[in-house]
Amino acid sequence: MNGTELLAPAGDYECFLAAVNAGADAVYLGGNYSARAYAKNFTDEEILRAIDHAHLYGRKVYMTLNILLKDKEIGGITSYLRPFYLAGLDGVIVQDIGLFGLLRKAMPDLPLHASTQMAVTDIAGVELLSKLGAKRVVLARELSLDEIQNIRERSDMPLECFIHGALCYSYSGKCLMSSMLGDRSGNRGRCAQPCRLPYDGEYLLSCRDICTLELLPSLIEAGIASFKIEGRMKSPDYVTLVTSVYRKHMDLYKADPAGYTVDGEDLKRLQELYGRCGHSSGYYIQHNGRNMITVKKPGYEKGDAKDRQMMNGLLRNDPTPLPVDLSATFRQGEAVRVTAESHDVSVTVTGPVAEPAKTRGLGIDEIKKQFGKMGGTPFYLRDLKIEGKDPVFLPVSSLNAMRRELTGVLSEKILQGFRREEAGIFAVPKDDREPDPEVPYTHPDLHVQVTNLAQAKAAFASDEVGILSVPYDLFLQNEKEIREIHLKRKGSGHPLLLYLQLSCICRNNYFETGERIAGLIADPVFDGILIDNYESLQYLRENGYDREILADLHLYALNAYAHSVLSEYGVTRFTVPVELNRAELSARGMTGEDLIVYGRLPLMVSAQCIKKTKDKCTKRYETVSIGDRYHVDFPVLCKCSDCYNVICNSVPVSLHDETALMRKIKPASLRLLFTTETGEDTAERIRYYAALIKGLDLDKPDYPYTKGHLSRGVQ
Repeated sequence: MNGTELLAPAGDYECFLAAVNAGADAVYLGGNYSARAYAKNFTDEEILRAIDHAHLYGRKVYMTLNILLKDKEIGGITSYLRPFYLAGLDGVIVQDIGLFGLLRKAMPDLPLHASTQMAVTDIAGVELLSKLGAKRVVLARELSLDEIQNIRERSDMPLECFIHGALCYSYSGKCLMSSMLGDRSGNRGRCAQPCRLPYDGEYLLSCRDICTLELLPSLIEAGIASFKIEGRMKSPDYVTLVTSVYRKHMDLYKADPAGYTVDGEDLKRLQELYGRCGHSSGYYIQHNGRNMITVKKPGYEKGDAKDRQMMNGLLRNDPTPLPVDLSATFRQGEAVRVTAESHDVSVTVTGPVAEPAKTRGLGIDEIKKQFGKMGGTPFYLRDLKIEGKDPVFLPVSSLNAMRRELTGVLSEKILQGFRREEAGIFAVPKDDREPDPEVPYTHPDLHVQVTNLAQAKAAFASDEVGILSVPYDLFLQNEKEIREIHLKRKGSGHPLLLYLQLSCICRNNYFETGERIAGLIADPVFDGILIDNYESLQYLRENGYDREILADLHLYALNAYAHSVLSEYGVTRFTVPVELNRAELSARGMTGEDLIVYGRLPLMVSAQCIKKTKDKCTKRYETVSIGDRYHVDFPVLCKCSDCYNVICNSVPVSLHDETALMRKIKPASLRLLFTTETGEDTAERIRYYAALIKGLDLDKPDYPYTKGHLSRGVQ
């Protein structure tokens, strides 16, 4: 492959063949651990067959392992991957940072691709994953062309970007909406797509599919290593048409960059085949906008019979076969020898002894005819040289048998070049941590995380609050007042730890261009930092940050391996995963971690702007809301300082009656997450949970609430 790779999806083996036949350089597919659990997916035998088929035609296969894994699952991954690894699997696409650490040790020569589910948005995130062993990073789909080009210029890491298909409303990996409203987690490959439902009577969260055919020159020039087509839930028709159209246009650009034009009929076919009310060009040239949302209707529109007939025709095409040069020796009384060469591989087979011809000997045309019958194999006969001029006789059946043996041996030798030795798999030590000692659970810290100044003042006013996390933009807007209140609190004899909460999304060289951010991080007023992305973690590590680093809920540590990797990288405290149920929490233990016991959890973090979609953006931080078809309202926090929205759950999680569980899992702190609450509400909730910690008998709260996944968990 030369230049940019064209990477196509396959939800089953028929789609895989469609992708290869339509010109994909590589195909990504899933098995038992995949972010498309409802695709047909592949059996183990089909994956092995696909790897061999792809390699014979000079293509690659990547396996999707892009879900978060529980402790009971992750230990079996190396056994599951073993046959595919030995067969020469070209790479795995990974979301779970724990799986990154495990595979780097167990299969060090297996290329690891960081999934778009890791929400990598800046150069710092790319650098972190490079140090952890990634060989490719699939960037967040929200990045602009300028951002991608900037990352490319500053890193040798191959970058992969989506060029066509469905677009999530949320940053991938930062969506809990399907999970919290049911039990189908996007982090586990089971998203129920609540974003495609109506809100406020319109489809405000339903993104149009992206189509970048007209942007291909700019995308190629940006230095993107791999163009990815979304669609592992799609049909072979879809895979065929989309792959073939992009293959055609990538080849057109390569042949004549200056003369590149888009075939209007191809563009029309793409739009008619499968699109949500038309397409957009995604985020490459705009940050967000109403034109990227379907708004009025959610459905797909399918193409007509003529288009499908054309696609079926493409589906039956075979990929371009490999040229084979043969040299054969036919001499009387000697065994016939035929050598085949294809690319850099050479094999020789020996046939029966050639007999003297009684009448007419074998002619070159007849030999060429029989050896040229390579249909059903990956080869075609390009050249044939024959040594020996003796008139000989050999049955046609013998020639055919030699041809079959020759193509079989040649195929096997080509495949041997891709296969790995068992010695490449190393044993990974099991998690043999000692269980937490049975110590009395006395008094966890009360950690308050706020959104506005009134909430912060309520937290400062309570002697029971041990930790207060303040968003960096709130601090900058009210720096003098917060410093004064904090200093006064210190002198009261009841000091609290002040944490700086960094942005959930860090883009555009975030830490380099935001000089105030760097200054805040170094400011001794803060005792720790609350972070929610890999970019922040990398910045803190490379700058030698030596205070508390608390990983928020989107820095997932669902398993012990993830906990270990993030700890090695500097995280000192974790947020208890919100997708584990009571039994899973009890089995895992949470000593030293931060348990969210109250608050509206973030369901989505989106580069889109609800205000802009509904009317216009005011460029002012505020809270709006959207209502679903059951008239349930979901608050939306418009984080204009970094231009993203956070859609919160309609009701808060409240674990007020789970003191027995808390004593069992022993979190270091209980977190109260305040979003839309008033200062009075904040003070009341703080008093309630402070009394709860002290073991006082309390009445049931009078606010509506949910226990989240505590009882049900996720599949």
